Amino acid sequence: MPEMSYRIPIPDRNFNFFLSHATEDKESFAEPLKHWAERADMTVFYDSQSIVGDINDVISEAIGNSRAGVVVWSKRSVESSWVKSEYNCFLEEAKSPDFQIVEMVIEDCKPPMQSDLRRRIDCRQGFGPEQATLLIESLFSDETRPDIFGMRPVYLARGGRPHEAQKSETVSKMLTRFGIRVVRDAPHNDFSRERIGDIMRSCRGMIALVPERPGPGTTPYILAEIAIARAQSLPMMIIVDDSLSGEILSDTMDKAFLSDELFLEERGNSPLLLAAREIQENLNTNCTGKIASVWRKTGEVEDESSLAEAIQQFTEELRAPEKPANCFFGHVYRSERTGSYELAKRCIQSVAGMPCSSGNDFRQDLSADAVQPNILQTIKNATFAVFDITDDDIPQELQESLHTLPANCREFVQTRNWALNTTIEAGAAMGAGIPVYFVAGLPPREPVFMLRNQQIYWYKDDTDLLALLRKICQTHRRITEAFSG
Repeated sequence: MPEMSYRIPIPDRNFNFFLSHATEDKESFAEPLKHWAERADMTVFYDSQSIVGDINDVISEAIGNSRAGVVVWSKRSVESSWVKSEYNCFLEEAKSPDFQIVEMVIEDCKPPMQSDLRRRIDCRQGFGPEQATLLIESLFSDETRPDIFGMRPVYLARGGRPHEAQKSETVSKMLTRFGIRVVRDAPHNDFSRERIGDIMRSCRGMIALVPERPGPGTTPYILAEIAIARAQSLPMMIIVDDSLSGEILSDTMDKAFLSDELFLEERGNSPLLLAAREIQENLNTNCTGKIASVWRKTGEVEDESSLAEAIQQFTEELRAPEKPANCFFGHVYRSERTGSYELAKRCIQSVAGMPCSSGNDFRQDLSADAVQPNILQTIKNATFAVFDITDDDIPQELQESLHTLPANCREFVQTRNWALNTTIEAGAAMGAGIPVYFVAGLPPREPVFMLRNQQIYWYKDDTDLLALLRKICQTHRRITEAFSG
């Protein structure tokens, strides 16, 4: 039975999830699920891969190198000591709020009692669009309800180690009470000043949780995020681990966190000092960034009432976002496709971490004359856009028999097998210069002339579409969080 041998910080782990299942369920469910996840550009540890060395060590290290655990419950797996052991390892990992557990029940059985640590998905009727959407939402664990997106966004810079994630959750819960949702860069993305700067421009302010780290003192990435925020003159609040600066922690960031004397006295010419000097060089005197509170070494807030008071003052300084984050999903408007496209929007929102709208949203609330201008303005302001340019008017039987038609008839059908309104929306997005992506239902065919230099992602069904949307939206991912308690 596997035992946890070491802990890699969850953001640094290589696998999106570890897939635990009974051998008997491999061919019927686990292997198709793995193929779907790979289609979605997710990395999965799957025990059918060749294992070299002691299997206990390999499984233990693989779980410790995964950002989530997915377990397939069946009558066989609930009796499997091996699956139970892997599941217990998942529970141990879930002590960090960044690790997710997802349970997929494929038949009537008695899994372990459910808790708040995990989400259970009913797959007794198979793995379809609803199950795929729930899996994506569970793995990415973002809060994407409309009421959450209605809260004020604030960028959060924090470390990815388990105790640092727990501190972040404590602060985020308090921020939720003030109507704030936190937004942060997806931790497994390579560090990019341009991408982080774009995310910050969609926020009203910035909070940094500066941890104590052995050696250099803290992580230079958070210092770099502070520098980016200062360059944008974002309102800031800095929360510093009390062990980072010791007894001489001052009341202001400028004096305590950027002071050469402080770091020369305590740590010499360290990487922390060099990063702090970089912040000092980019310092905007109009942005003060006070230290609001410190942490005890136990990870508890030194004075919760003082932190709440500091947050209240911070909220009064918040400004309107320079460029609010949202995406646009263009598609045909037919009642029979409404449910499928709502699932697609949920998928986009969860992966990208931002609101997703489509033209249908405006048709319901605006007069006819106002619909088109609002759709065009929304597309122009979008962070990115995805268009499903399939036109479902042409019967599937005709699509499948295209190869039997004369060339001129085939061309006539193919040039009309595209959603006209959606391609017009796509043209508006291309003209606005925002990133644009195209998906379309099989079979592959030549698009209209103006789209012939664009990559089109072809999907075979709605479940496959969701996999492709996950792959597309990962590039624009930011994490959105808010807590109810």
